[in-house]
Amino acid sequence: MKNIYLILTLNFLFCSCQKDKTQSSFENPLKKFSKVSPQVFNLDLVEDSTLIGKKGTRIYYHRNNFKLGFSDSAIFTLKEYYTFPELIYNNLTTITSSNKLLQSSGVIYMQLTSKNNKIPLKENHYLEVTFPENRILNNFIYKGFRDIENNMHWEKEKVKTKVTILDTSKTKKYGIDLYKEKYVSLDSLDYYLDLKKYIEETKANYTDLKTNTDFSVLLNQLEWTNIDRPIEVPGTYINFTFEKDDKNFSFYQVQIYYQNLNSFLCKYFYNKHTLNFKNIPKSGNTYAIISAKKDNQLYAQKIELFDGLQQKLVLKKVSLKAFNEFLG
Repeated sequence: MKNIYLILTLNFLFCSCQKDKTQSSFENPLKKFSKVSPQVFNLDLVEDSTLIGKKGTRIYYHRNNFKLGFSDSAIFTLKEYYTFPELIYNNLTTITSSNKLLQSSGVIYMQLTSKNNKIPLKENHYLEVTFPENRILNNFIYKGFRDIENNMHWEKEKVKTKVTILDTSKTKKYGIDLYKEKYVSLDSLDYYLDLKKYIEETKANYTDLKTNTDFSVLLNQLEWTNIDRPIEVPGTYINFTFEKDDKNFSFYQVQIYYQNLNSFLCKYFYNKHTLNFKNIPKSGNTYAIISAKKDNQLYAQKIELFDGLQQKLVLKKVSLKAFNEFLG
């Protein structure tokens, strides 16, 4: 797999959504648009179960993998964010803690609780998960957390994925094709897929790779999991400035949106007359989507970005349909 990593050298610090340190409360004006709700599985004392999310996530639960007492009942909670608008609505920005821009194929949130306490996995134990539509292909897994200001931080995880290969020792011994499951590093999955393609094209019979309908991964922790890959962005950086709207909003959310890349950055401004941006990476059609809230009504504006832009904001009332058109 060929991936080009971009280190974002931002003098204007853009690690996820930042906010003014003097602001004590956080409010995401787009949260009301989200249709994602927690899916709760009451497992009680069940030993093994396959949990299937509404969007197709499969979780292979084994009680013994978790730090549960003998009589502890368990509850598993799942949230699935598989569309780009849902990432936007829920402030699931696509940038790593080391400022690498990511292209997301979806995010899930998982939690196991017992008696209102979070239950972690045991050391050296894993949770097997399959993502819908083989989203894991050509991607990596990033684990994340929200800080006290609701900003996301993503870190790449070393995870394994399951492939099914021909057990050549059994074939030689019994003269029939017997397959075995093998867990390999997610980074090496392309090798096995290329091997399968080569075998199919050359009709080699000394080994084989059985077709997997879905590829599962082994995760060593719960909560936020992002299916991503680093993306290439040309070395173009821009500076631009917005002047506040005459409506005197006290708060602005500005999302830098990379069209067709499923990627965005975000910054919040509180009680600012001028909104300054420096050294923002530009790739293809790059836009700013500015949102604000007043009297429980959402206002927004979409602006195409270029270097040296100076523009006064004129936000208008928008509905969910109108806001989604910004993402088109």
